[in-house]
Amino acid sequence: MVFEKTLEDLIKGLRQHRGDEESFIASAVSECRKEVQSKEMVVKAEAIAKLTYLEMFGIDISWASFHVIEVMSSSKLSLKRKGYLAAIQSFKSNTDVLMLATNLIKKDMMSANTTEIAIAINGLSHLANISLSRDLYQDVLMLLSHSVPYIRKRAIIVLYKICIQYPEALKTCFPKLRSKLDDPDPSVVNAAVSVICELARKQPKSYLETAPEMFHLLTNSSNNWMLIKLIKLFCSLTPYEPRLIKKLTPPLTELIQTSTAVSLLYECIHTVVSGGMLTGHSHADELAHLCVDKLKGFFEDTDQNLKYLGLLTFKKIAESHRDLVVQHMSLFLKCLIDPDVSLRFRALDLVSDIVDKDSIKSIVKTLMLQLIVNSDYTTENFRQVSAMSIIQMTSKSNYANITDFEWLLSVYIDLARVPNIAVEKELNHQILDLCVRVKALRPFAAELFSRVITEPVFVDKQTESIEPKSNILRAVVWCLGEYAEFLPDAIAVVEALIRPVFYTYPPEVQSVLLWALPKVYIQKFRELVNSWDSEKLTVLSMWAEEIQLFAKHLMSVHHIEVKTRAAEIYYIFTQLLDVFKPSDANATLELLNQPPYILQNTLPVLFTHAPLNPVAFKAQGKVQTPEGLDLNVQINAELVVPEELKKKDVWAYVSALDGTNDVSSRSFELSKLDSFQSSVSGHDRKSPFYLGNDRSSAENLIITDEPSKNENGISVNNDEEMVSQMSTIKTGYSYPITGPVEIAQDELPEGVVLSDTDAEHTSVPLNAKEVPLISFDETLREPNTDDSLIKKVTKVKKSKKKGHRVVLDGETKVKKSSKKKKSSKKKSTL
Repeated sequence: MVFEKTLEDLIKGLRQHRGDEESFIASAVSECRKEVQSKEMVVKAEAIAKLTYLEMFGIDISWASFHVIEVMSSSKLSLKRKGYLAAIQSFKSNTDVLMLATNLIKKDMMSANTTEIAIAINGLSHLANISLSRDLYQDVLMLLSHSVPYIRKRAIIVLYKICIQYPEALKTCFPKLRSKLDDPDPSVVNAAVSVICELARKQPKSYLETAPEMFHLLTNSSNNWMLIKLIKLFCSLTPYEPRLIKKLTPPLTELIQTSTAVSLLYECIHTVVSGGMLTGHSHADELAHLCVDKLKGFFEDTDQNLKYLGLLTFKKIAESHRDLVVQHMSLFLKCLIDPDVSLRFRALDLVSDIVDKDSIKSIVKTLMLQLIVNSDYTTENFRQVSAMSIIQMTSKSNYANITDFEWLLSVYIDLARVPNIAVEKELNHQILDLCVRVKALRPFAAELFSRVITEPVFVDKQTESIEPKSNILRAVVWCLGEYAEFLPDAIAVVEALIRPVFYTYPPEVQSVLLWALPKVYIQKFRELVNSWDSEKLTVLSMWAEEIQLFAKHLMSVHHIEVKTRAAEIYYIFTQLLDVFKPSDANATLELLNQPPYILQNTLPVLFTHAPLNPVAFKAQGKVQTPEGLDLNVQINAELVVPEELKKKDVWAYVSALDGTNDVSSRSFELSKLDSFQSSVSGHDRKSPFYLGNDRSSAENLIITDEPSKNENGISVNNDEEMVSQMSTIKTGYSYPITGPVEIAQDELPEGVVLSDTDAEHTSVPLNAKEVPLISFDETLREPNTDDSLIKKVTKVKKSKKKGHRVVLDGETKVKKSSKKKKSSKKKSTL
C-alpha cells in the first residue's frame, strides 16, 4: 500500500484550504487511520509523521500510541527518528504504552551506533517518568564511560532529569557525576558543572564537598559560560561556608578588573555583593569602589537591561556603603524620568533608601514633575507609588532628612492638588503630625491653610467627580481651629468655613469643621477685646448668627457625630446671641462697655483651654495597671429585677418576648406602659446610670421647707433624697453643677488614678449653691486655677441664712427652712 499524501502534500493542502481547515484535517486524519494499519513500515512512519504535525494543531492522536512504539522500534534511523519525535510530542507521563518503551530505549542506548544512542538519550530526557528513571538510570551511568565525548555529555545532561524524577538515584549517580569534573573533554566538564549547579540550587549545603574542584576550575578555566555557572554556585555556597569569602575575593577581583564580557562582569559583582565580600576584610572598601566604578558603565550602555541590573546591584551595595552610592545620585535621577517604567520603579526604590538631607529636595522635585506633567509613559500605578514614596521619604525617621519644614508642608499641599492619586489618609496624618510636633511651623501653617481654605478652586475641586483625590481639608480645618491664634485674618477663615459647599462634604470633614468654627471665632474676639466698642459687638454678633445658621443646617445631616456637634454649636451660639441682645437698658450699656462673661471665660474654657501635645504611639501600653485592678473581672454585677416589677403586665410581656421567664405572651395597652415607666423612673433615679427624661419630670420634684439628714449628715429633702446621688437635671440648656464631678474608674485611661480630693466627693449636696455651666452672671463663677486631672467646678459660698440656693426660671433665690410649718411644701421648678 502506498500512502495517498506525503507530509509535504499535507502542509500544502492546509495552506490551500484556508477557511475550511477542519474538513481537510478530518479527511487527512481519516487517511492516516488507514495508513497506520499498513504492514509497510515506511507508510506507517509517514502516517505517524503527518499525525505529529496535526497534533500541533490540537488534534488528539492518543489512539495511535501503539503505532508510535512500532515506528520507534524500526531498525532504520530515519524511521526511528520519526517514532521518537512522535513519542516526545504526544506521550504523557501516564500514557499506557510507555511501559513498552523501557526495553526499547535500553536496547537503543546499548547500541554500537552513536547516533542511535543519541536518539534514545534525547527521547529519554523528554519521556522520563518515575518508572523509566528507576529502570534506566543504571544504563545511563554506564554511558558516562563511553569513549565518545558527545555521548558522555548527553548522558550527564539526562542524569539531571532522572535525578529530578527519581531522587533516590542521586546517591548512586553523584560520585560518578563528580568524577567527570576532571574529564579531559571541556564539553563534558561544562555539562557536569551545569548539572551540579542546577542540583545545588535546591539544597546548596549538600554540595560543599565539590568546592575544591570548583575552585580549581574557577581559577584555570577560560570558558565564560562555565565561569558564570561556577560563580553562581559559589554565591549560593558562601552563606554555609564563610571561609570561602576570603578564598574567592582575589580571583573575583581579578575577573572584575580584566573581564570584558558584561555578563561575566555582572555575575562577579553580584557574587561579591550578595556573598558578603564587601565587609569583614581589609580590602572590602577597595573592592566596593571597584564594583561601583564598573557599574557606572552599565548606565552608559544603550541596553536597558544593564541599567536595570545596575540599579538592583546599587541597592544592595547601599546596605554597606551608602555614602559611596549617594555620590552617583545624578545617574538615578535620570532613570526616574526614563521612558521605561520598570527602570523608573527600580530607581524610585533605590533613591527612597539612600535619600539624605542634601538630595531630598532634588528627588522630590523630580517626582513632583512626573506627577504634574501628564506624559504617555507615566502609568497610574507609578503615579500612586511615586506619591507614596514622597510621603515616606520626607517623613522617614521622624523627618530626619528635613531641614526646611515650611518647604515640606508646601510639598504636601501641592501633592494634594495632584489628581488621580489616593493618598488622602497619609497626607492628613502627615499634616497633623507636622503641625503638632513642630511648634515653629504653626504660624506658617496657619497662614498657608488660611489661603488654602479661602481658595474656591481648591475647595470645590475636591467634589468635582468621583476620581480619587487627596482631600486634606480635614487636617487643614483642624489645624485652623487648633492654632487659630496664628491666623492673619480670622473673619476671612470663618467666612470660608461656613460656605454652602461644605454641606455636601464627607461627615469626617464636617465634624472637624464644626469644632473649628468656635475656636476661630474666639480668636477674632481676642483680637477685638482690647478695643471693645459697639462696632466690635456688631461684628461678633453678625458672625455668631452666621455660625448659628450654618450649624442649624448641619443638624439635618444623618451622621450622628455631625448632628451632635452641630446641635451643640447651635445652642451655644443661640445663648451667645441672647446675651448680645439684652432686654433692659442697663444690660445694654454694660455690654457696650465690656464683653460678656460667656465670651471672655466660658467659651475659651470650652474650646481653647488646654494645648494638645504629641503622645508616643506606645505610651498607653507603658502605663502600669493600678494595684487591685483586675481587667478580666466583670465591671457591673448581674442586674436583679425587683419582685414588684415582675408582677407588672409590661414586664411579663417583655419576659415572654425574650424568653427569660415561662410567661405566656399577652397584649397590653399604652396606658399600662405609661404606668410602668412612671414606676420604674421613680425606682431607678438613685442609679448612677439614670438619665432624666425631660423638663416635665423636674416639675414634679418637691423641695420641703424642713431639710432632713442623710447618712453623711448633709441636709437633704426627704422626698428628693435621690437628687444627691445623681447629676443635676438639665434646665433648658444650662447644666448646673454644684460640686466636684465623680468619674467612673473604667472611663479613665489605663494607669490614671483620681486624686484623693476627687475620690472623696461621690455625691452633690443640695445645700450647696448651684451654678450653671454656661453662666451669664460673672459673680457666680470664679477663675479655675486647679491643674489636676479632673477639673473641679468652683463651689459657691453658702448663704448666711440657713437654706440652699436653687435655680428658678433663670433667677437665683434662697429658700428658708421653717420649723413651725414642717408639713408645708412649696413646689419649685429646677
